[in-house]
Amino acid sequence: MRAAIGSVALLGACSGTSVESDPNEQTAGAPSGAGTGGQPGSGGSRSMGTGGSQAMTAGSPSTGTGGSPSPGIGGSPSPGTGGDRTNDAGAPESEAGEGGAAGAAGAPTGGIGDGGPCGVLTSEESSYRARLVRTLLPPVPNVMGIATQDGGLWISSGSHNVPIATVTHFAVDTGDVMTRFDTTELFSELGTGAYGIEVSDSGLLFSVSGNENQIVRYDEEAASIVDTWGSPTELGPSDLAWLGAELLVSTGTGKLYAADLEPPASVRQFTSYAPSDGRDGGVATCNGVVVWGGLFAGMAVLSPSGELLGSIDREDRPFAQSDLGPLTFYGDRLVVASTAGLDFYALEPVR
Repeated sequence: MRAAIGSVALLGACSGTSVESDPNEQTAGAPSGAGTGGQPGSGGSRSMGTGGSQAMTAGSPSTGTGGSPSPGIGGSPSPGTGGDRTNDAGAPESEAGEGGAAGAAGAPTGGIGDGGPCGVLTSEESSYRARLVRTLLPPVPNVMGIATQDGGLWISSGSHNVPIATVTHFAVDTGDVMTRFDTTELFSELGTGAYGIEVSDSGLLFSVSGNENQIVRYDEEAASIVDTWGSPTELGPSDLAWLGAELLVSTGTGKLYAADLEPPASVRQFTSYAPSDGRDGGVATCNGVVVWGGLFAGMAVLSPSGELLGSIDREDRPFAQSDLGPLTFYGDRLVVASTAGLDFYALEPVR
């Protein structure tokens, strides 16, 4: 069962679900956004968020804004065929770099790293410069969400109004596809899309946003949906990222939420910071620090408790719409599913 307050559908897999409000929450329609410390990952118990909870009454999730939402994050890069991996200038990358194993077609994958724990971000630093070290062509087109697990990337591929997603898990160092399958229908109402993807200890999580707003847990082996929670998204695109025991949920409307999926499920606003253009896209975490991308421009860095620390810019300019999309960290590398492909960035603090 899902629960709702006002016009925003909120998490509720059972009665007694609660929502925690940011005391600095802005008025309706004004963007707000982001969360608490921890490191992304799966497994373990997920405790309830803290703070004053207010009881929720059962109801159906709210309808979105209707019509066609803005384009899905990530655009439509061409499917990968083991072709060129390029550097920032577009020329084939030749340096062996770290983790210089061969790619799917024997091309070196230098600079990508090994996919281990992320430690490049800290709460002591405010802003970072992003250097593009590699772009990989994804093995499928129309990337809607990305997540990291076991030296590989999970990719959700689809499009607005298409309830079935194609899910691919592939090895970054070789390009080998380890898993690929199509889900069953993740939603039933038009004006909706299946966007972000994350890994949990009991299945994959998808963020469904638009006229139908929910977080779906999907069991690949059973080929079925095993859990559904109402989601605070209203429009999309929406990305997902673990922050300790909570799941960060971007909304496309300039608000970022932190959700606890364990019963009794709850959700709270993560930050009072709002993107300047009022729209957001991808979200990822590293070492308890949150990276939150705009839909049209910019990339913010937030502390584990949601305060704005600074920003991430490319070496030559701020992030533009074509550079942005779903986010994840592969080791210390920030990965963006942009219109060009899967962009791997090395981050350095700006002092």
